[in-house]
Amino acid sequence: MSFIFQEKEGETFSQLEAAEIAESYVACNFKSCNFQSLDLKGVEFTECVFESCNFSLSDLTNVSLGHCEFKNCKMLASDFSRLKSFRDCRFLSCIMDGANFSHMNLTYFSFKESRLRDVNFEASNLQDCNLSDCDLEGAVFFDTKLQKADLRGATSYQISPTDNVIKGAYFSLPEAMVLLLSLIHISEPTRRTP
Repeated sequence: MSFIFQEKEGETFSQLEAAEIAESYVACNFKSCNFQSLDLKGVEFTECVFESCNFSLSDLTNVSLGHCEFKNCKMLASDFSRLKSFRDCRFLSCIMDGANFSHMNLTYFSFKESRLRDVNFEASNLQDCNLSDCDLEGAVFFDTKLQKADLRGATSYQISPTDNVIKGAYFSLPEAMVLLLSLIHISEPTRRTP
């Protein structure tokens, strides 16, 4: 990818075009920008705010996201596991269906009120992560660390306490019953014959 600009700092962008992508953005605001299916390889975003942007199917290989905030963004099938670095980001009311966070450290990240259907959190560290009020239908949790994670108000999750570490995590009823149901093996009653 060739860059037209080397670095942008403290600017606001709306409806950014693919040809205008720079190498580095620091403390910039992006509003209603469409990054869908773009090759963003190697771009660095630090302390940026994204509002109502679309990152669906973007190539995030070697992208750096540090201290960024995403509000009402669409990030369908985004593969965050390919990022170069991913530090202290917050997602609020984002649609992130099919995203991949496998084998990532997401300690203290926030995904509050986001839709995370069919997201892969396998072998990820979600300690102290905020997943409150999220739709987690079909999300994969296996070998995932969820200590002190906040899942209050989250819906449609299937988390096995035997396949994940959930000590100190916060859940709310009735959704928390799923944790118990995964431990219970119900079998058909046997009938006695006289």
